[in-house]
Amino acid sequence: MNRALSLLLIPLIFSSAASAQLSQDHPELCGGTRGFGALPTGLSVGPGNGETAGETILKLTKGGAEGSIIVDVPRIGVCALPGDQLITFGESGDGNIYMERISASSLERIGFLAGRNPVVSPDAHWLVMRHFHHFALNEEEDSEVYLLYDLTKDAKANAIGVTPESGNLIGKQIYPVPHPGMAFETAAGLAPELYHRFRAQSFFWDQASQTVVFADSQEDRLAVVMISLGSGQPSTLARVVDLKDVCESTTGGEAPGLTMTGAEFGPVEGSDRMVTLHWTEADPASPYPPGSCKPHDLSVHLVDFVRPEPEVHTPVKRLPWTLNGVPLHIPDNSQ
Repeated sequence: MNRALSLLLIPLIFSSAASAQLSQDHPELCGGTRGFGALPTGLSVGPGNGETAGETILKLTKGGAEGSIIVDVPRIGVCALPGDQLITFGESGDGNIYMERISASSLERIGFLAGRNPVVSPDAHWLVMRHFHHFALNEEEDSEVYLLYDLTKDAKANAIGVTPESGNLIGKQIYPVPHPGMAFETAAGLAPELYHRFRAQSFFWDQASQTVVFADSQEDRLAVVMISLGSGQPSTLARVVDLKDVCESTTGGEAPGLTMTGAEFGPVEGSDRMVTLHWTEADPASPYPPGSCKPHDLSVHLVDFVRPEPEVHTPVKRLPWTLNGVPLHIPDNSQ
């Protein structure tokens, strides 16, 4: 039996250890290595009567009330959220993570979202992720968009889609910064210089849940992106990475397959803050051979980051409700 699926057969009891066990393979799902605390008092979560056609039935009981929720994919994590809520994470093999928000008081589904590499902030206020990748497009055809979801608000308040192709996107687009502040399409057809690639193993939060960093690239231009939430609203900053500051040596003067593996945040000192970034060359999509860089840690300062220029994307011409003629099917996040 799949290990992630087998974890569902261990009922959650009222302890932090139980909630952590369901997400031990993905600690970032529940806000990092600390995870969250016990489930709401009087609530237990376990498998339902069985699984059929790839579905998993979660049974929730609280006091004398009982409810069951059917989800389409095996669960890999269940976490308690503030406000008497749960969030479940599942995967179906297409690279996307499917998430359900559940009310622990009414035992009802209150929201659904899908994306890649979701990471909850340590205070459980925010969830950052890559956008949902359509199965008909490979990642080289689908430029990245990074989204921030407010877990204190409902799905309607988080909805941002403005085109038929992005109509069900959910969360605020934080990078690339769109012009004029509205989400744009992420499908094929963009000029090569507009394509973004995710260049990090994950998103990395500071413990105060005020800052999250990751890496992104456009062609051979690698950048560190920092999202600040000190004002309660996301502010996007970026800093281009000079390879000579990261690599012991480079061969041929080309950009190696650098991937960010971690970040350590120093204290805030006035208007500045130092962040130490860890790197590896383990990028399976890189055309450059291992050992062409031999990266070391890079310490960056907040004062060296700048606001990126908004990007303007010309709408892609295609048949309505298709991705280059392929019928469009994306998750319904309107619940």
